[in-house]
Amino acid sequence: MSAAAIACALSLSACESGAPVEEREKAMLLRADDLVPFGYGLADTQKYETFNKTRYFDGSMDIVYEHEPPDSEQDHPLYLNVTVSFERQAADAVVSSGAQKIAFKYAIKSNGIEMREVPNFYPFGDSSEFYVLESEGKPLGNHFSGRKGSRVYTVIMTGMYFEDADEWQELIGDKLEKFSTHSLK
Repeated sequence: MSAAAIACALSLSACESGAPVEEREKAMLLRADDLVPFGYGLADTQKYETFNKTRYFDGSMDIVYEHEPPDSEQDHPLYLNVTVSFERQAADAVVSSGAQKIAFKYAIKSNGIEMREVPNFYPFGDSSEFYVLESEGKPLGNHFSGRKGSRVYTVIMTGMYFEDADEWQELIGDKLEKFSTHSLK
């Protein structure tokens, strides 16, 4: 077997992407439908949702939820990305969340979007950060990241934003509780 074929086989065995996302896993994810009571006006959100689960060779796992209606949906533009990561060790989660944050800051800055941190907005786990995303000084979304041990919960949202900690707690508190106690079985 050639070196290229071995490298290809190793990279393919390094992870299993596209595994089905179970209902109990979906229950811990903030979804667009959860935003309807808070003013999001698009009733049929499910047709714009995607889920992806990736299990890595080392036992870690990511589940990604994304909601993105087409550009033609002018009245209810919402982009929502929720990523839950289960790392093997807390140190891995610290590195992973730091790398995600740096990449995200770089990506949005290149699009003229700034991140305004709201300190102590919603404490969660071992560390958490909450930002209001702004364009030309106007709020357009949020970025939240919380780490509890070896688990990281990240929310990126544009088209709707929160600045009230009590509303945020009402929106996401139950999801974070399910995430914190989720069994990887």
